[in-house]
Amino acid sequence: MMKIAWYRRQSVWVILSFLFMLVIFLHSMKTGTGAGRPSSIKQVIYNFAHVPAYMVLTILLFNAIRSQTLTWAIFVSAAYGVFIEYVQSFNPGRTASVMDEGLNVVGIVIAVMLIRKGMFNFTKR
Repeated sequence: MMKIAWYRRQSVWVILSFLFMLVIFLHSMKTGTGAGRPSSIKQVIYNFAHVPAYMVLTILLFNAIRSQTLTWAIFVSAAYGVFIEYVQSFNPGRTASVMDEGLNVVGIVIAVMLIRKGMFNFTKR
């Protein structure tokens, strides 16, 4: 009975992780054309949105994967960021950006620091 509850709890984290990855993907596939170039302030906000997005993704993956270390959550988050930047380079009006990937890494590092402090570890280890 305990194992069934554990699988259900893990399923929730896995589903949340995939849904959040889908949100990131869909947002990154929006074309950069149409309404014109965003203002400088909007562009800064869009750029720094990478930090909380990849922080949340890493926390979700950490709780979904349940590995003894953060290695897999870090790897999957970083690899997904690279994948998104690559795919985005084929989208009209969008480009792949090393700066965006750097901001993704900042979000991942913040998540790692918070998890190591005992925050956001919602599953029993």
